[in-house]
Amino acid sequence: FGHWKDNAIRLKGEAVRSFTVMFLQMWEVCSREQNDDYSAYLELGDYEAALKHYFKVEFLDEKSDKALRPIAWCLFLTGERDRSDRYYSRILSDKPKFTDYLNYGHLLMTMGKYREAIENYRKYVDSIAENASEEFENVMSADSKYIKSQGVDAVMLDIVIDSVLSGAFI
Repeated sequence: FGHWKDNAIRLKGEAVRSFTVMFLQMWEVCSREQNDDYSAYLELGDYEAALKHYFKVEFLDEKSDKALRPIAWCLFLTGERDRSDRYYSRILSDKPKFTDYLNYGHLLMTMGKYREAIENYRKYVDSIAENASEEFENVMSADSKYIKSQGVDAVMLDIVIDSVLSGAFI
């Protein structure tokens, strides 16, 4: 989403986001197929729009779990911790992926449940075959902006990461 080029016109900056959102909205209206991949909204940081669309996917197919992960993540990013917690509980109760433990750990940290967060992070680390410690540190570094944006102190984040890597509890 760094630039938009169409009809020999090139835009940069905030206008790119606006044109991308307009394009996605028009595409959805014009598309005859049911499109349930709204990850572009996530990449744009428009979590409210993403939630709106993923809730629609969930409503249209209640038996599908395809929208649960993005809904839980968007709720986390919009600060709706209790609702996010309910979605992660559903996800973790039925064939969780290793990244579910990571993301749930992030949510638990923002809720001040550090021991539970550490337990989930350890499940994530245990599920990674090679270079687990290095991979965990890289992922936590990349995700730290999301965790800090939800009010977790950088020092506490470092303490939790060290606890996971050392095997100690706080």
